[in-house]
Amino acid sequence: MDKDKNHLSEEQIAIYAEALATDTSVNLPDDIKKHVKNCEECTSEIHIVSEVLREKYKNSIAEGLNNVKKSTSNSMRYWLAAASIIIIAALGYLFTRTSNTTDNNLIAIDSTLFETENIAYTYDEVDNSTIDTITTITDNSKEKKVITPKKKEIAIAFLANKELDKLVSRFENANMRSKDISIITPSYIKLNKNDSINLQWNNTNNQYLTIEIFDNKGTKITSKTSSKNIVTINEISKNGLYYWKLINEDYDLLFCGKINYHN
Repeated sequence: MDKDKNHLSEEQIAIYAEALATDTSVNLPDDIKKHVKNCEECTSEIHIVSEVLREKYKNSIAEGLNNVKKSTSNSMRYWLAAASIIIIAALGYLFTRTSNTTDNNLIAIDSTLFETENIAYTYDEVDNSTIDTITTITDNSKEKKVITPKKKEIAIAFLANKELDKLVSRFENANMRSKDISIITPSYIKLNKNDSINLQWNNTNNQYLTIEIFDNKGTKITSKTSSKNIVTINEISKNGLYYWKLINEDYDLLFCGKINYHN
């Protein structure tokens, strides 16, 4: 549900901010990019959320680069050994030449072969593209607006959880492990404070099923067990994206859905 017909919804702001933080904004719809270009308020909110995401991704990016550096350590040893042989051969050749060969020539060869201190990239180098992207969007604002902590919190609450999103996608086409259960509730529902949060299915054999509710950080909010065909969720009261899982008595995951809640 949009917060205002003239502005992006919290979910759209979250999606845009994540695209900036991961340098994939080129894939965003043109109409949304056009709106952001001309809307100072949405631009400021996106900027705040993207800063939070960049900090969140910083450690994972740095860790990935460290793994790359470690994986190449063995090959570097072989490379340096080969380079040493080449250097010795080159120096031997140079010393056999006439006395007109200058020290400057030797220095030039030496520096070319040993400039290897920047083989491993640093996080700052990786992050430059992201910073440039964010700077581009903020340049369109005439003045920087202050975003309240509440707005910032709401925007972050609508960020999708990638792992749970994968589960939702898997079950969108009714890819279930039980023929006795058929899901009625759509895989993605949008609700507000006036709507009852009812999760519904056909449970032909009255099996006892477990329903688990998670927030967008992957934290379990509640868990319920029922043999009925419908369960009402009362534990969701704050704005944000939520996920629900349906599990049978054998602990098989039967379904995973997503709830967009706006109070």
